[in-house]
Amino acid sequence: MRIVKGLLLVGVLVLAAAGGWWLTRPAPAEASPTHPQWVRDLDAARVETPGGGLPFMLQSGGSFAKLAPAVRAARDTDTITIMPGVYEDCAVVSRGNLTFRAMVPGSVTLSKKVCEGKAGLVLRGETATVEGIHFTGYTANDGNGAGIRLEKGDLYVRSSIFDGSDTGVISGNGQPGQATIERSIFRRLGRCRPDNCSHSVYMGRFAALTVRESLFEQGRGGHYIKSRTRQVDIRDNLIDDSQGTRTNYLIDLPEGATGEIRGNALIKGTQGENKCCAIVVSAEFRDNDASVLVDGNQFANLADRPVVLLGDYKGEARLGRNETLGWFIDEARLTVADKCVACKLLSGRIL
Repeated sequence: MRIVKGLLLVGVLVLAAAGGWWLTRPAPAEASPTHPQWVRDLDAARVETPGGGLPFMLQSGGSFAKLAPAVRAARDTDTITIMPGVYEDCAVVSRGNLTFRAMVPGSVTLSKKVCEGKAGLVLRGETATVEGIHFTGYTANDGNGAGIRLEKGDLYVRSSIFDGSDTGVISGNGQPGQATIERSIFRRLGRCRPDNCSHSVYMGRFAALTVRESLFEQGRGGHYIKSRTRQVDIRDNLIDDSQGTRTNYLIDLPEGATGEIRGNALIKGTQGENKCCAIVVSAEFRDNDASVLVDGNQFANLADRPVVLLGDYKGEARLGRNETLGWFIDEARLTVADKCVACKLLSGRIL
């Protein structure tokens, strides 16, 4: 009996020396996020009936039955206004500064048909603005079927919905442009295969990504936001993984970034493939400045196991004051275990 008591005491001392985190674990959080009114308004505006007539109208004059002819006829600074309805249609934009605008936000659905095997809208003009459009049902052979694929220029997305596809918004690499996403919904997105994953939002090596006041939920694989841009501004969003399946990180900055992750509500669920971390920085490359600031966020962990709030491979990311509910560890060393990124705590325990 004395030997048993002695071993228990040694165990307690070892855990205490490691920070005592295992002994003081809090109860799992309970997620009950309330969607803001703009989300309910967008969802309520959806029209389930096919559109008819000439629904694609140019500000410069002319109406068209299909989206691609409208794009070809558009002037360089034109607006294409779309009547309410559901359209299996797609278009490629190769020039100009075009705006795609639903007559009523949320009432226009573009679905299923992918141009060039890529997306509903393939963008390589100077600037594209997308307002009030619902993108759904996009799949592609490479697993990256998207509502919008940005290959060149700048992108502005407002009051739009992306759901039930491989990915919502995706970009290529090596461009100086930027993407801004505001008050938009990303739902039931992502897909993992043996060789790679798609994500709700994936930005390649563009200059900057801004995501504000948007909703991410019910992910089906990959990360909710993955960005290789040099600068990020991820602010005032709800990233809710409570109903996610086979998901990974809430935010992944695999090559580092400057900027801020601020004012977000971030919920880590229980059904993810990679359960270790909420935000990860510099997991793939460490050449870029990685001094992103994570501050003023609310984190909730629904699982009865610890989650690392910020996993930073390079050691440059800055962690400010954040609120946590559930079992969190602020920071930890990262390693690779069984071909999967995992968190190695100071005690040596792998999550």
